[in-house]
Amino acid sequence: MKVEKRLVEEWLPLYELKNDSEAEQSFGKMSVKRYKDACLRLGMRRKKWVFFDPKIRSLHLWLARRPCGLSRALTLACFLAPEDREVFNEVIGLTKLSQLDHYPPLILYTNPNRTLLASRLNRDLKDIVVVDPMAGGGAIPLESLRLGLRTIAIEYNPVAYIILKATLEYPAKYGEKLYEDVREEAKALIEYAKNELSKYYAEDAYNYIIARGVKCPNPDCNGLVPIIHGTRLRRNGPYINFQFNKKEKKFKVSVADEETEFEKLRCPYCGRPFTRDEVFSQWIPKHKEILRIALEGDVEKAKDYVDVLIRTHIPLLKQIRRGFAPCEDEDVDRLVNAYLDLARQAKKLKQYLPNSPIPKENDVFKPIKSLGIDYWYELFNPRQLLVFLKLVKYVSERTKELTRDKGEYGAAIATYLALGLDKLFNYNNITTMWHTTHGVMKSLDAHYSAKRSVSLGLEYCEAKRIDLALDWAFEPDAAKPTATRGGLCPVLKQLCKWLHGLGDRVEVYMGDARELSKIIGERSVDLVNVDPPYFNQHFYSDLSEFFWQFLMLMLKPAIDAGFLFNRDESRGRVECLVSGWSPSLPIVPRAGEIIVRRGRGKPDVAEVSFTKEWWREQMWRFFTECYNTLKDDGILIVWYTHTDPQAWAAVLSGLYASRFVLSKIWNVRTEMQTRQVALTGSAFFTSLILVARKTGESVIVGERTLKELLFNERVKEVITESVADALQSARVSGASDKEAYVMALAGAIAGATRIRNPAVETAEFVASETLNKYMGEAREREIARRMFKRTSEFFRGKLYPVALYLGASRVLEEKLKRAGLSEEQRRLIVGADDITKAYLIFWLSTRYVEEGARAFVDYDFAEKICKILDIRISTMETYGLVKKLQKTAYTVLFGRGMFEAVRNRLELLERTVAGQAIYLLKLIVDSPIRDDEERCARDVLSKKPVSKQVVATAIFLLRTALKDELESASISEFRKPFIEGVLKTLYAR
Repeated sequence: MKVEKRLVEEWLPLYELKNDSEAEQSFGKMSVKRYKDACLRLGMRRKKWVFFDPKIRSLHLWLARRPCGLSRALTLACFLAPEDREVFNEVIGLTKLSQLDHYPPLILYTNPNRTLLASRLNRDLKDIVVVDPMAGGGAIPLESLRLGLRTIAIEYNPVAYIILKATLEYPAKYGEKLYEDVREEAKALIEYAKNELSKYYAEDAYNYIIARGVKCPNPDCNGLVPIIHGTRLRRNGPYINFQFNKKEKKFKVSVADEETEFEKLRCPYCGRPFTRDEVFSQWIPKHKEILRIALEGDVEKAKDYVDVLIRTHIPLLKQIRRGFAPCEDEDVDRLVNAYLDLARQAKKLKQYLPNSPIPKENDVFKPIKSLGIDYWYELFNPRQLLVFLKLVKYVSERTKELTRDKGEYGAAIATYLALGLDKLFNYNNITTMWHTTHGVMKSLDAHYSAKRSVSLGLEYCEAKRIDLALDWAFEPDAAKPTATRGGLCPVLKQLCKWLHGLGDRVEVYMGDARELSKIIGERSVDLVNVDPPYFNQHFYSDLSEFFWQFLMLMLKPAIDAGFLFNRDESRGRVECLVSGWSPSLPIVPRAGEIIVRRGRGKPDVAEVSFTKEWWREQMWRFFTECYNTLKDDGILIVWYTHTDPQAWAAVLSGLYASRFVLSKIWNVRTEMQTRQVALTGSAFFTSLILVARKTGESVIVGERTLKELLFNERVKEVITESVADALQSARVSGASDKEAYVMALAGAIAGATRIRNPAVETAEFVASETLNKYMGEAREREIARRMFKRTSEFFRGKLYPVALYLGASRVLEEKLKRAGLSEEQRRLIVGADDITKAYLIFWLSTRYVEEGARAFVDYDFAEKICKILDIRISTMETYGLVKKLQKTAYTVLFGRGMFEAVRNRLELLERTVAGQAIYLLKLIVDSPIRDDEERCARDVLSKKPVSKQVVATAIFLLRTALKDELESASISEFRKPFIEGVLKTLYAR
């Protein structure tokens, strides 16, 4: 079946989309800078650079949300024809950016032109089906729905399912009335907190810094030691100033403008050092005992433990309106009162206690479990726990009342109350820390972002007075033109404005993406747009399990009534499709989460869950389901956002084994870059959009070996055509040189997906007797699994390296041409020895580094190129052409580095054209003749004869060398023209 090409397969406005994505994904001061830059590019001038910026990430924490603007662009481009570029710009909102008032100039804040889109497609938009089977935080389905398309969002995780309901379904169904009612409920909640809970905080306190108190382990000392990691409060001060009384073993605290002396993990009285383990082995049992006594409801015993409380949780400093101040008696009294009230009210509040054990399967919280924290409620101090129990009780009771009075609409209102409270739990627990540079609290998820795990810091923080904290979480009164602080209500208002009236075309399910066709049927979908999880990039279930403890308690009445996680057909659409799990469970499902976990057996064992090989098979299962679900002319979009070349190869081979053909691969930055990364081999396949089709013109081959495939003319033709097509798309889309290079190599790989070998894909197995233990469907699944393994290995081990080499060679030829070399010179260089070919391919890949980054070649890329050329990377090291930089990378040598590598054994350089070319440059540099090109050329020839091939290679290297490389060869910008003149003279001779 012949399918019509779509715009996404030929053109995208890459420059605009890159800038839009980077700005949308930025935070804090960086976002204001990027917004300002965007305004200036558009010719917009504002008196104040203040932006009303309610992004969906403020609704609830979710890992790795993708940019909304790019999500909209990709979805739209999958339905327009290649000639519809102007229509694309109009529909997506690029033409309206300069008209945005108070908002940042982002695609996100423009309204897509649905009327124009429907007219151009000549279809009812709700008949076009878009599915995101791993919808996460909802950016992709949100923009699909805003385009007016029928949108299906599926997630395996219960927290993400709730986020999707709140992001998509409820605003679309209920519109701005929902916002108004949630706003009123949020204000009532804040008023309740002000009246009932603010008494537990000092009036002037914004945030508290609380030290963990321990006794000095020295039995002759036993002094009370406040444990913190440092005294700095902001980048340039102020500082905590301790005055320790060594005689009485007491201390006082003040705030100083000058840096103060403090040595962490050392007794200030006797000088005895101690370890973190010693701190926590003493502190955690006391903390748990304090909570246990309060939760038993024994008020008298709790009174006896007040001294233990204030010596274990030491209120050190509080952040006030203008800076910081030491905690006073009032601050301590408020903490004590909260502790005693927790004891008094424990029995009434017990049903709202998150008292489930932290599961042993939860790897993210494993460090905290190893310290002795066993239950979720132990992550809070007594005041935090009391306040949260009362808030959970309040929201739970309101959920019951709202669902009783308003049904599903009431459940929707309650959902936002629960999501807002979840934000407080993230910032108000004993894992938080103080950010000494920015002068703010670091939340629980900040631990995860830094280390992919959650543990305890030396001190912890407690958020501001609870009514102020709730006002920050909800922001019920925030409105243009003021800047939002990240509250929930402004986001909800925006969603309701965007989506109202689209409730008839959105569905949200909790389901397993590996069973996609069972959920929505075969050949029923126009577009699958998905950002899958990659290896161990994120542990979604583990982190979200913390938030699930509170959501399940607060929303239990809505869940019991069938308004969330419905399994009963009589109550309406069945939405909970994950077998073996119930929303009454405190654990989240993990068995079907497609990630890699540490320490789960050998990475190449597929039978063990959460290994790399298991991940490869599950991704293939998922892609196969996408294939079954798509219509014959449907499109699959896969976002690839990882750095591991094994993950990249696994995605490609999984798609190939699922019978998809890649029609285009775009290099688009999809997330904020927190550090600069050099462009290196497979490491530059890190931020890509893969466009795949069910059909495509296949090239049938019988060859299986690398050499056979490499010299197959049809294989060469298909791959080089695909490279040319990729370069053409890069040029018309305004890609940078770096993006064009990545797209060219990716294009070569896309071309390789068209090549099929029927002999590899047939169900013939040498050890067929091993199938005898399988029967019926199990036997069919095992045959399919083995076929996948053979097919994916053929692609990964044969087609992929061949495509990479042919693609890199094709781009090298293009680079030679652009460097101004003649046809003869290009022919000579391309015909050099294999080691020189590899060197030049590596050289080319390091021309596209980020400014300030170090150029190096990824091991995987180097290994594949050397494998095709049948050479060893170690030989290139011996010849001084590359040097191992780390376990997984090589640096390409030139100039001084090369001569140091061979230790001036010049005979090693003579063995390759590349080595001779660089030696030739040295001879010219070292020549005493510096003003006459002809005489200098004769001087060089008197020392060493050179071939035209060597001279041509030297010219290419000279013209394309980076500044630091020229400096390492003692070539200045001033002398470079003279050296090139000598080379031209030598070539002419």
